[in-house]
Amino acid sequence: MGASPSGSVLPTVALSDHAFESGRYWRGPAWVQITWLVASGLETVGSEVLAEQLRDGIISLISGAGFWEYFDPATGEGHGSDRFSWTAALLLDIVSPLRTG
Repeated sequence: MGASPSGSVLPTVALSDHAFESGRYWRGPAWVQITWLVASGLETVGSEVLAEQLRDGIISLISGAGFWEYFDPATGEGHGSDRFSWTAALLLDIVSPLRTG
């Protein structure tokens, strides 16, 4: 999944790719909603362990940096807008006791 401070958040471009730029919107940052979508898909196809690793990575990332729009996948530093509502909403989905799956 690539190196990250949490161990499992997904960059939009591989850290080893020559086009990777951690602060350039879709050129490498980790977005919570992308990692959340991949985790949901993995869970749907029965890969619960990988899905849980991604969700744990999201929790770790947000716990360390806050509710940023997107994150540097190598350092965990938040970028874009802070107190970003979809980041907060997806964390609530992950930790909700009403979560099914």
